[in-house]
Amino acid sequence: MASDAALAGRPLLRGVSIGSSARWVWRGTCAVLDQGLFALSNFVMNVALARWLTPEGYGAFTFAYAVFLMLGTVHTALVAEPLIVFGASKYRERLSAYIGVLMRGHWMLTVTCSMALALAASRFAWRLSPTSEMRSLDWPSPVRSSCSSG
Repeated sequence: MASDAALAGRPLLRGVSIGSSARWVWRGTCAVLDQGLFALSNFVMNVALARWLTPEGYGAFTFAYAVFLMLGTVHTALVAEPLIVFGASKYRERLSAYIGVLMRGHWMLTVTCSMALALAASRFAWRLSPTSEMRSLDWPSPVRSSCSSG
């Protein structure tokens, strides 16, 4: 049986050594484990929340989580993927300027989504308020007009 040191330098296939193959197998295993642990933790969290919360509370959680995942997907499509795809190839010579443009886009998207979520949260709080204490607060005019329209 050959030693590990002798096997590490010997080509497994043309241009691929056993050592580099083992590294890629390890990286692949870690990637699969990472996704498996993420999926398992989400499953356990959803089962626990479904058992602990009321049906209305769990429904509110699933709606909010779905919105969160949708916004994350939009962010990935508009900011992260272009950086990965075009950053190293098309904008290699102007990478810092390209990252600057993407960061501005990131912050514009973040501020816009945050304002929309804050407006939606204030509208839900207004509508779902069991008392009139929240309705007597001095809300900004966009919130007040959107809450009184429906």
